[in-house]
Amino acid sequence: MKRSVNDIFIKDVSAYKGKRVLVRLDWNVATDDNGNPLETERITRTFTLLENLSQSGAITIVMSHLGEKGASLLPIINFVKEKLPFVTAVEGHDFDVIKTLVEKAAPGDVLVLENIR
Repeated sequence: MKRSVNDIFIKDVSAYKGKRVLVRLDWNVATDDNGNPLETERITRTFTLLENLSQSGAITIVMSHLGEKGASLLPIINFVKEKLPFVTAVEGHDFDVIKTLVEKAAPGDVLVLENIR
């Protein structure tokens, strides 16, 4: 039986209300020349987890990677935002900027960091 992050954590998200939750998701998928995802199942399988964390009032910080160093997750994040409008892209790798955005985040926000590779 194939298991996903939803199978493991879905029952426990209410425990995260008002807390910061760091989630590492595998959104490393094939993309077209513009960086848009060609295969979306790996991405869409994470939507239930993100929705439940958001609805529970967690402040969720998502880390992922895509392809080789220098590839941008922004097209993937834009795909996710089409279905989950509460998702926000955190562009760049400046720790001070990221820290400020996380500190200002409200319960229910989902912040996705740029490619960590």
